[in-house]
Amino acid sequence: MTTEIEDLKRIFSNGRYVGQVKSLRSTYHVFEFGDVYVIVRPDNRYKNAYNIVLFKHETIRHLQRLYEGRRGLRTRKILNDKEVRELFPMVNQKIRQLLLLQALLILACEGSASLHKRGRELVFTIPKVNED
Repeated sequence: MTTEIEDLKRIFSNGRYVGQVKSLRSTYHVFEFGDVYVIVRPDNRYKNAYNIVLFKHETIRHLQRLYEGRRGLRTRKILNDKEVRELFPMVNQKIRQLLLLQALLILACEGSASLHKRGRELVFTIPKVNED
């Protein structure tokens, strides 16, 4: 019997497996296909089902530039920032918050941000990128 991650790696075998990151309720798996990140998590309601979201690299890099050098980032605190609304337009608040969370989780998974849990919240730090 194969494990969940082995199944995912087989399904997405044409991409590079970046790694996994845990949120409060789920484990997300991140893959990279050229200029696209794919973030996958098991569906909480349906057994053997997955939720899959694709992000262009430019979206993730833009988010990183917006908040580099910032500590204590929480999705609910930056959700209504003008720049976040522009990155994730035309969606309701709940979906925008989930997309923002997943984009931040990609940054954490690839090592461009750190993540820690504070109570029932995830807190992110995005260090400044050295431009030598």
